[in-house]
Amino acid sequence: MRLVRTALKERIDHLTQLILTSATVQPAAPSATSPIQTQPQQTNGFSGRDDPWVLVRELRREVQELKLQNEQLRRQVRAQEDELDAISSQKSDHQALVDKVAQLEAELSVTKAELEVTSMMAKEVAHDSRKPPSSPPVSSPKIKSLVTDMSTI
Repeated sequence: MRLVRTALKERIDHLTQLILTSATVQPAAPSATSPIQTQPQQTNGFSGRDDPWVLVRELRREVQELKLQNEQLRRQVRAQEDELDAISSQKSDHQALVDKVAQLEAELSVTKAELEVTSMMAKEVAHDSRKPPSSPPVSSPKIKSLVTDMSTI
């Protein structure tokens, strides 16, 4: 896109320079008694057969066309920049949602582990209530490992 802009700008500058140099070339004022007699000249690469004013008009038309093309390209660039901004905003919203889901999944895992430990402790208490009171409480290795895992979180 920058190459197109640069090329268009260079072309406009070139055409502007041609217009400015052509504007300084003025046809000789005709005398009232004699017809216009001009000698073929080489002016800015134009042959004497070419009318410089026709070339000036053509160059001005080309400059106008290039200006229109330039404006169209600028509008396209602006539209693409707006689209890029919208995509960037959606991407950041998406990333925020992904982060929130990851946080909720971690909290759910912790809650599940706590529920499992609580359930196992309730079973152990129920099992211990059936035994005679003289025996010491028994902790299963699974409960101990879950409690250890939970303390590391």
